[in-house]
Amino acid sequence: MDLERYQPEDPTDVAIQVAARIGSDSEIGDNMFYFGLRTPRALERELREKGLLLGRGYILVSEYDYKALQEAISNLCSSIEALDWPGFATKLRQYAFWEHD
Repeated sequence: MDLERYQPEDPTDVAIQVAARIGSDSEIGDNMFYFGLRTPRALERELREKGLLLGRGYILVSEYDYKALQEAISNLCSSIEALDWPGFATKLRQYAFWEHD
């Protein structure tokens, strides 16, 4: 799915999987990290259907906005302090699912 062009029918009712390519300046290539993007309306529906949700890997937003999503992931990555890529990836895995999980 092209998230930049994605236009949901109702931006306040969105439940999609987001794949973010994240890499290190000192490493060749990048890695995929996965988030579940949910709005409150979609989250409420999912809770009614499943009864329980676990929190790791979710980004909760009031409505879908690609630029805000991109900025949030960028800010998250900028806030992580680590000495090397494995340390960074380990910390980011607290918030997202890594392709190597």
